[in-house]
Amino acid sequence: MTKELTTKLTTNKLTTSTSSKLSFRIHPEYDAELIAHLSGMDKGKKSRELRRIIRAGLRVVAKK
Repeated sequence: MTKELTTKLTTNKLTTSTSSKLSFRIHPEYDAELIAHLSGMDKGKKSRELRRIIRAGLRVVAKK
């Protein structure tokens, strides 16, 4: 696990660098599993996957 992912895991926040600069707060129950799932993806794919998960109704809150 990279230092960046470890930091994001401990702060319970996963940030994607997109044009809209969205930051996602992840429900603690899904935190480790979701970060492991997203860790191998490039930023564009990660952002699309997060949006798909949010549309699927996972308890993830999009913050402005």
